Amino acid sequence: MEMMPKKNIQFSIDDVIKSLLWLENQKPQSIFESYTFDFCKWLYDKYGIPITCNCLFSDGINNLSVVSEKFRKEFEENSSWLKFSFHGWNFEKSYELSNYDDAFNDIIVVNSEIIRICGKKSLSTIIRTHFFSGSEEAVKAWIDAGVQEIYNLTTKHTILKSGIRFTKTDIRVEDIFFNKKKITYCKDNDEIVLFTHEKYLHEDWMKATVDELINSIRGT
Repeated sequence: MEMMPKKNIQFSIDDVIKSLLWLENQKPQSIFESYTFDFCKWLYDKYGIPITCNCLFSDGINNLSVVSEKFRKEFEENSSWLKFSFHGWNFEKSYELSNYDDAFNDIIVVNSEIIRICGKKSLSTIIRTHFFSGSEEAVKAWIDAGVQEIYNLTTKHTILKSGIRFTKTDIRVEDIFFNKKKITYCKDNDEIVLFTHEKYLHEDWMKATVDELINSIRGT
């Protein structure tokens, strides 16, 4: 395994739902037959980078409740580097104007499904919400639900009195080479959060782009 010195790099995947539904529909022998989790294993095996899959409850047709616990043991066996967290309810919903109860209910439902499907060890307390959205009431709800850190667009490493941490995360893999300032940011910072979206992982260019990005960060 090729490890990166002096750089704490986290990688996360947004809008994760279809890969979990795929496991239920296709019934493979291993989670790593899914293109999403195959990508995760490739990234971890090559670079030692931990991955978090940020989950939606519904894709608009099906939802996490239809996914069985068949692969929970395998998910837990890989939970030291492969985590799952709350992202949102569906592809359309924003939390910009959400009240406390609405936001609390959504995260509790999604977290419960993650624990059921992937095991308690696989649940992350770090979230990045859909559209980076979250009203003040929503953030209070997520803190009460156990969230310890929220990835957002602008605030870098700010810790509130409540103890929750806000971490800047605007390094989107599919956009990175259109913005040289972000490449410089990656090179100049020791703590970097990279992210992409589930729908891009099966694209032929994804692994090559991630390779190029990580090598740029490392200066190799």
